[in-house]
Amino acid sequence: MEAKANLKVARVLAAEPLAGSDKLLKLKIDAGPGDERQIMAGLQQYLQPSALVGRLLVIVANLKPAKLAGELSQGMVLAADGTEGDSGQRIVRTLVPPEGAAPGDDVVVEGGAPPPPVPAGASKRQTEAAMMKKEAWWAAAAGLVARGGRATFEGRPLVMHAGAAAGAAVGVAAEIADGGAIS
Repeated sequence: MEAKANLKVARVLAAEPLAGSDKLLKLKIDAGPGDERQIMAGLQQYLQPSALVGRLLVIVANLKPAKLAGELSQGMVLAADGTEGDSGQRIVRTLVPPEGAAPGDDVVVEGGAPPPPVPAGASKRQTEAAMMKKEAWWAAAAGLVARGGRATFEGRPLVMHAGAAAGAAVGVAAEIADGGAIS
């Protein structure tokens, strides 16, 4: 995951249920200066769209764009999975960037660095080479879990790479127990 996945902080600008889907939310995302995109997120059963608007979250910014339910999705929202108290009902919560984080800030495994940016004016081939296919993401992300209220990869915390929140850990919601999968 460390070498290829480009994790970034993003702000939700708009969120709405995707027509014809009982799972997908259509999100308009600010992923940093000049990087506004659309992401389809399978969060409709767990989170209200209005609760997401204005919220900071963490996305996989370099997934190969794909059509989901006929709509273009240009990334993936990372969320932690758990169960609710005695009911055992599944809950899903987006990751929580630390205070001071801003859209476009890189998130890395502690001690790591983000992948190199695609140069301005890059060829289609260079741009595609920097993109991760969904299958590669799922294989790389197998080590992502909640531990001690933080998002971790193979036991090491996900942290902010630079900016006002440099070094601060990315959190998970209090309702997510240790070992909750992150995807």
